[in-house]
Amino acid sequence: MTELEKTENKITELQKEREEAQKKIKQYEHQAQKIEQRNSQLYRKIRTHRLIERGAILESFIPNAENYDNKVIQQFLSTILTEKVVLEFFEKANQNQG
Repeated sequence: MTELEKTENKITELQKEREEAQKKIKQYEHQAQKIEQRNSQLYRKIRTHRLIERGAILESFIPNAENYDNKVIQQFLSTILTEKVVLEFFEKANQNQG
């Protein structure tokens, strides 16, 4: 086998290795994308669950809550949450958690 043939064979070998490496890169990118999608779905599930729980907690303290529209509930919360005692409560709770 001549030197030229050896070089050509080496080039062919390296090209095959490169193609295989590119396939693996695409596979890893696809796996990473799937993991990111799963994380995103999990985050949405956790957030949705939290929002439902907190909405249920809120409704448990408001008599006939189902009779009020969202605007009334929002105004109620805005009024209550600006009270000094409430702000102090959340500030203290935040300090205790952190």
